[in-house]
Amino acid sequence: MEVYFIRHGETLANKSKTIQGADDVLTEEGVKQVQILAKRLAGIQLDAVFCSPLPRALESAKIIAETHNIPVQVYDSLKEKTNPTSLIGLSSEDERVKEVNVVRKKEQELNVDWVYENEESFSNIKHRALEVLSFLKDCGHERVLVVTHGGLLPHLLSGMIFGDVFTHKEYKSIKRVFKMGNTGISKCTVQKKEDEQVRWNVVSWNDQSHLYV
Repeated sequence: MEVYFIRHGETLANKSKTIQGADDVLTEEGVKQVQILAKRLAGIQLDAVFCSPLPRALESAKIIAETHNIPVQVYDSLKEKTNPTSLIGLSSEDERVKEVNVVRKKEQELNVDWVYENEESFSNIKHRALEVLSFLKDCGHERVLVVTHGGLLPHLLSGMIFGDVFTHKEYKSIKRVFKMGNTGISKCTVQKKEDEQVRWNVVSWNDQSHLYV
């Protein structure tokens, strides 16, 4: 089985480098990026397109799915992590954001599930990521496209590598090294071995070559 993980196109918050909310949408450039990506993927026979319910991912998925004349299937666990409401719209360089990050780092050294306001905990995001991987391996398709977010993708990769025992430390290492740009393609395969163990293989990660042709 082949799985193509895609991060949505550029959004208003991506462009302004501010903290995202759930309703963040694609910029004109973001739409163009996805259209270019759709042309690149046109030659691949997809069996299904799954996506996050958030507008930026849903719009991206619909542009791609239209090329293949197949429906988009929304899967809630593919949504982005929830950011603290009071920080949405603020720059990552804002003093308040910096202060929260200092406190977060200190508190999470004692408890990885410490959260600021209504943000989503590590355990909850990990649970969603493992749920997604389980769903995909059993979905019954040979080739699928998954449109999701930059915050969830390192959790998915951590789950592929370490299974359900991956820790916050391992996730942070994965996040630091394996970046994911807008419309980046990460191709992975899934194999079930004779002992019924599932093996994920990363063929490529964050391929954005279509944006530089």
